[in-house]
Amino acid sequence: MHKIRALCFLFVLILACLPVNGFAALPSYDVTDIGSVLFSSGSTGTYSTAYGVYYNNAGTIDVTGYYQATAPSLTNSGSSATGFLYSVPTSALGTSVGTVANIGTTAVDGGFQPTNNIGMAISSNGLITGLEGDSSNPNSFNANNYRSFASTVTTPSTSTVVAAGYNTQAAGINSSGVVAGQMDFGGTQHAFVAVGSGAPVDLGTANPGGPALTSFAQGINNANQVVGQDTWNGVQQATLWTVSSNGAKLSETNLGAGTTNPSMAKAINNAGNVIVGFAYGTANGVTSYQPSDWILGSGGTWTENFLNLSNLIPQGDMLSSDLGSYSFSVNDDGLIVGQYSLQGSADPSEAFIYATNAVDGFAADTAYDLSSLISDDPFSYLDAAAFITGSDIPGINDAIVGEGVDSKGDTQAFLAWDPSDPVSTPEPATLGLMGLGFLGMAFARRMARSW
Repeated sequence: MHKIRALCFLFVLILACLPVNGFAALPSYDVTDIGSVLFSSGSTGTYSTAYGVYYNNAGTIDVTGYYQATAPSLTNSGSSATGFLYSVPTSALGTSVGTVANIGTTAVDGGFQPTNNIGMAISSNGLITGLEGDSSNPNSFNANNYRSFASTVTTPSTSTVVAAGYNTQAAGINSSGVVAGQMDFGGTQHAFVAVGSGAPVDLGTANPGGPALTSFAQGINNANQVVGQDTWNGVQQATLWTVSSNGAKLSETNLGAGTTNPSMAKAINNAGNVIVGFAYGTANGVTSYQPSDWILGSGGTWTENFLNLSNLIPQGDMLSSDLGSYSFSVNDDGLIVGQYSLQGSADPSEAFIYATNAVDGFAADTAYDLSSLISDDPFSYLDAAAFITGSDIPGINDAIVGEGVDSKGDTQAFLAWDPSDPVSTPEPATLGLMGLGFLGMAFARRMARSW
């Protein structure tokens, strides 16, 4: 009898200790149409997109991007672009429309009169960077007259010039205020970093002293690791730079070494062991640009992998070789967001979230269509997920921003979040295990009575 009791008690303990990730339900995201806040509800033909999101310790989520009263098209650039900062308390998510402030400046600086600006990124402590365009060029972000600026979430309309002169494109900023992007150095576009009010540092190219080649920094983490693209042996490939606290280049690594295919790195996590982007290659039966990650292994070796999006492809269908698929951001939990396209689909692209490991109800090495995880969606579909917060936010698991197509057919910025709080209430799987535990204890009592 005592042996049976002990066995039953052990059975209960094993059940109670089992991990619940394999049983947990998928997260159900909520989403806010930021475009409905930027424009009046009846506006059509408008456009907005979001590029960065962060959570501040005051309990507010802040999002940056830009909007246009007249959307761009293949034949024109639309109306002037305005960078925005969208803010909403986490306690009011889903119940409040939030507030909007314009970012950047319209102050004349010498002969430069900026009339367009774009918010490109927010750091983990509320530093903003972006670029602004000169009024002398109506399509300033596709031509030569633009420069980068830095601002903060507390004073978004007050900004400083990151790099003097024209032709700088800020793409990322870290918690120390180091800005990374691309700038014109002697007629050639090179990756740069800028620290404070200091002059931008040219990260150069992998071909010093040779023909003029291009490089582009796309993201930077809090350890001053910069990712982007450089030209290696005539091919533009994903690249990792490390820089010092004053911006000096310490090292440069070709993440595409061993291949002859072009690639681009877009983001790196703060741990410095996962980089995401896209590379040209064959995945899921199609040769095109595919979402990729580079994993740092033992000995400091980087391994390139194509994300497995096969479960997003209807049976008999394939990824579009024309549009391809792209990874844009990764967080500290190993969740990756980006965009994929389906051949023959009426939608040009869709946002996805990919789990590199089992977390928050996701299965490891599995991709999910982000729209399918949203129960009450104001969008017809989510076009692309551009950024995911670096770590969980109190009360929610993650926050994601990007752009989607609304019911009017306009592309608008969105903020999505998982409202589940794993520490406040047991997950359904946890409740199920508790029930099994109680059944086990009841079984032990019955066995004790029968003996």
